Amino acid sequence: MRLILLLLFTLTLLSAQKVALVIGNQNYSSHTRLKNPINDAKLIKKTLEDLGFDVLVAYDVDIDALDKNIDTFMKKANKSDVALIYYAGHGIGVEGRNYLIPIDTHNLSKSNLSRKLISLNELQNSVAKAKKFGVVLFDACRNSFFRQNIEGLGNARASRALVGPTVRHTRNILVSFSTQAGTIAKDDIAGGKHSPYALALSEKLKESKDIRLVMGGVKDRVLELTDNAQEPIDRSSLGGDAFYLYKRNNNLDVYRIMDTYENGRFGFSSKYPSLLLRNKKYSQNGDGVRMQNNKGSVQVSMSAGYNVMDETIDKIYKQSLGQKKENINVTVTYKIQKNNWYVISGYDYDKDMIFYDKRYLINDVLSGFRIIFPINEKKNYTKLVDIIAEGFKPSMGSL
Repeated sequence: MRLILLLLFTLTLLSAQKVALVIGNQNYSSHTRLKNPINDAKLIKKTLEDLGFDVLVAYDVDIDALDKNIDTFMKKANKSDVALIYYAGHGIGVEGRNYLIPIDTHNLSKSNLSRKLISLNELQNSVAKAKKFGVVLFDACRNSFFRQNIEGLGNARASRALVGPTVRHTRNILVSFSTQAGTIAKDDIAGGKHSPYALALSEKLKESKDIRLVMGGVKDRVLELTDNAQEPIDRSSLGGDAFYLYKRNNNLDVYRIMDTYENGRFGFSSKYPSLLLRNKKYSQNGDGVRMQNNKGSVQVSMSAGYNVMDETIDKIYKQSLGQKKENINVTVTYKIQKNNWYVISGYDYDKDMIFYDKRYLINDVLSGFRIIFPINEKKNYTKLVDIIAEGFKPSMGSL
């Protein structure tokens, strides 16, 4: 039976031909260098590959290389069901048209824009070659507006700000901007490695929903990550059918794609099934994360903290075990304590949940995770415990 399901799932992936072009421009020769476009492009590349896309990549490319990449992409798009372009880097708007900027751009004038820049219209026309639908994701305008003056245009920033996306004369495409027209998109969050838009895309593109609902989720996530300071915008010419980048067909899919959470403050990490644990809430002080499924019935919390009371792992284990035994609604079914770690698992009948707690004490840091899921869905989520338990790498402490 498992073999049949696997074959059906494989055939589903093969039947939907999907191609993407991912561009990250950051090290500009004549203009402000950016911090994260290449990191973002690599993140989106992995996300799309996980979803079955054939991904072409272009990092720090000049106008000639961009033209070649777009030409190769268009040939593949002609034979594909779905075509997608993601761009991270500088962008400008001139007289109602938006452009992405190659890294070698200089001496711009109103008369040479079409030769030295790539217009958003060109990207839209490229994805429109796909048989079913196309998507353009434009993560531009990252740190003030393009600073170079353009001969023949005014010097005001407004004369170079991105204008709102349009999809006129192009059927079955969706165009998304990382922020509203004329506003600035963040290049990172609190000094991190990715823009909020790229982070949101990496989480939400994996959802088995119509692309318009997916992008609504991207918008909500960016607003959450930026405290409502940045709001993506999209326009589409999609019709009444449902359009999917990824469509889940069976319950086995939720364990197909693994991502890794890395904690920058304490240095612990863990693999987790990103299709199952879609929703994440990061602690404000950077000590961990809480992940859950769409219903909120399955939760995984990972965290770390300093052992300020200078307690032993044996004492911490006995305290935790004692607290659980004091609750008449909790039954501990498994417990073990070793040199620097322990596990306590069982049933919380008050909440109808199974819990699995594991903690490590290494040097001066206590790190670990807690998993909870419904008792009546044990057979569906036992595998989750195995994945987290095997994939969790504890903090090594600061000593």
